[in-house]
Amino acid sequence: MHGANDEAVALHLAQRLGEHLLADAHREFGDACKSQLIVLDNVTSGLAFVPLAITPIYSAIKAGLHSYTESLRAQLQGTSVRVIALPPPAVATDLMLSHEVSPMSMPLQAYIDESMALLAANPNAPDCVQNAMMLCDAKATGQYAAVFSMLHSPR
Repeated sequence: MHGANDEAVALHLAQRLGEHLLADAHREFGDACKSQLIVLDNVTSGLAFVPLAITPIYSAIKAGLHSYTESLRAQLQGTSVRVIALPPPAVATDLMLSHEVSPMSMPLQAYIDESMALLAANPNAPDCVQNAMMLCDAKATGQYAAVFSMLHSPR
């Protein structure tokens, strides 16, 4: 079991990582940031919107990254830097063994194909692929409690 201090260290490291990445991008691209299109795509998760109780730190970090992405997008509005995120739903990978074999998981290639199609159609990208909409829109549609309950019900 991790203590509160471990979580504080993890959050501090995540903040420092973000600062480091931005500094590296500025060093790497310099003034090109002012004229060339740069796209920053943060990989968050549908769990940023409705957490999964068995992965509380993962869900919290993804929620923090979603918030960071929204803030960074606002800060960089009017520049040539686009900040996007296409949070995946459960995807059939080996990240979690249950996802690899679950019929509820979206096939990896289908997620990639849909993400690329969404980006081609709208470079500013919607916030979620179709399979993650239920999670992404849970609060806006008034379905948060029902979606949270569904995620935590025995299958």
